[in-house]
Amino acid sequence: MPRQVPGAALGNGRQKHLRSRPNIAFCERFQTLASDITDQPVDVAKALTERSKSSRGTSARADAATPSPRRQRLWRDLALIVIAPLLLYLLACLASYSPDDPGWSNSGSVTGQVQNLGGLAGAWIADVLIQLFGYAAFLLPVILGAVAWIALFGLGEEDELGPALRLVGIFGFLISVTGLLHMRLYTGDNGQAGGGIGKLVGHSLSNGFGSLGANMFLVVLLLVSITLATGLSWFWVMEKIGVGLLKDTRIKVEHIELFQTQLIRAHSAGIGEPFSEEVSRATMLLRANAFASNYSAPRVEVV
Repeated sequence: MPRQVPGAALGNGRQKHLRSRPNIAFCERFQTLASDITDQPVDVAKALTERSKSSRGTSARADAATPSPRRQRLWRDLALIVIAPLLLYLLACLASYSPDDPGWSNSGSVTGQVQNLGGLAGAWIADVLIQLFGYAAFLLPVILGAVAWIALFGLGEEDELGPALRLVGIFGFLISVTGLLHMRLYTGDNGQAGGGIGKLVGHSLSNGFGSLGANMFLVVLLLVSITLATGLSWFWVMEKIGVGLLKDTRIKVEHIELFQTQLIRAHSAGIGEPFSEEVSRATMLLRANAFASNYSAPRVEVV
């Protein structure tokens, strides 16, 4: 027993020595080969040391370049504090717009009082935006707020569309709305319809596809843009509308039996391999329990 300890220690030392010998041999062989290629002596130990130092310096620079979460949160808070009042100011300027105020499209009254809540600057800003976007300018505070929210906070890791497609949807929504406003409401004043941008879009599409084609294109662009910007499913909307319209509809007496038969068939339809007899009976029992609990249309007598 006492000999096992020195033997184990000797074995461990021998293992370390055997482990280190191939490394030394490899380094000597690599140094000889490199010297033969370059005709100059190569110090492998120095090269390895410089490489380890450079890797540590690179990792340190990468860590320094990565912003801390606290700093990112601080910048987001500061940006939110600046952006929120600006959006409120823009909304107040648009809401209090008056054609009598001096602006880009009209001179207004020189001696009269400015009615815009944003003052002279607000009157100019509101006039420029309304002349460019028409009635769609009143949606700009909401649109810009959505863009700022996406840029600052994102939409979470579960967002399947991503911020790029969301921004494309918002831009397409603004273009389609201005175009539709121009196509439907234009009477000679850009500010009373879709603005200059809506006029450009409407005229371009009308010249290429006619009035019908332009309206259809803009409606399709509007629906696609809403889906990209919000992730809304129009099939879900149609389903909810159908349920809402039919929830108070009474079925005629002569159609009750047919309706109940079709309802049971709809609940029992499926694909794949047929269930066993035990599973089928259990499923029928569960459905009967749901029907008896008044969770579906058939009455208890039918079940």
